[in-house]
Amino acid sequence: MGGKQWQLATASALALFYFSTGAALAAAQEPAISGDRWAAYGIIGALILIMTTSCGVSALAAQMPDNGFWEVITKETGPARTTVKFYDMQKHLIYEEHVEGVRLDPAKRKTCRLLNKVLKTALVAWEDNRRMTPDKGIVAAVFR
Repeated sequence: MGGKQWQLATASALALFYFSTGAALAAAQEPAISGDRWAAYGIIGALILIMTTSCGVSALAAQMPDNGFWEVITKETGPARTTVKFYDMQKHLIYEEHVEGVRLDPAKRKTCRLLNKVLKTALVAWEDNRRMTPDKGIVAAVFR
């Protein structure tokens, strides 16, 4: 499960927790003020649950291809250096590239779109010879 998927699943679980505990506490407590506050938390939690499951997961699923995936490893300190690894669905490393002077942000939609484009190219090359191709500078060319 990817980072964004994990965040969405966590947000959904927290929303469900707030909704369930808010409803239970509102029913169990006598004072109207406390019950109203917990009911409000429950409503907010339910809205978060609906938003994360309907919008976030479907948008994320639309971004990732079905036949492979990629991984971005960015050096946090020092000179900018990013390593991008591309895998097929059996988790075979099909292409790897080191890009100097660039920090890629996989949270950006454009970055995902361009990396998916490179993934499709790498998958075609992988299907042809079943060997990892050497670093050809494809990612660097796409992002410069």
